[in-house]
Amino acid sequence: MSVEDVNHVAKFENPFHLLASGIISVPIDLLGTPFNTAIKAANAIRKELLEIIRQRKVDLAEGKASPTQDILSHMLLTCDENEQFMNELDIADKILGLLIGGHDIASAACTFIVKYLAELPHVYDKVYQEKNVLIWFRFEFKLFRFAKVRASQDCL
Repeated sequence: MSVEDVNHVAKFENPFHLLASGIISVPIDLLGTPFNTAIKAANAIRKELLEIIRQRKVDLAEGKASPTQDILSHMLLTCDENEQFMNELDIADKILGLLIGGHDIASAACTFIVKYLAELPHVYDKVYQEKNVLIWFRFEFKLFRFAKVRASQDCL
């Protein structure tokens, strides 16, 4: 995102640590819980990110920023197959995901996977079906291996 101002980066420090600790907590959204605190921290970070995104849009329009400067510029200038640009909130969410992913890769990845699977039931269903197929193949492989071992024992 090319934010080099130490004071601006410092604004992210406390909310980011609250978010990082709350994202791996029990997902109970009650006042005072780590999860609730993480939601509030994520909203604060998202608000700061939206300000950065809006400023970058202005900088790109005025030629002060390069289209290939970083991932933020790329997200702002790349459109999808329908010739639509991402909206600012989607970009902020993706940047937030990248920040969390870069901070605590394994737990954050698992958390976002669960989040998106919960939000996209059609994707969850496909993942669930694929998991069942893999379990079935694993079971068949074990049967095959058992039969092979049994056959080799019969030869002795």
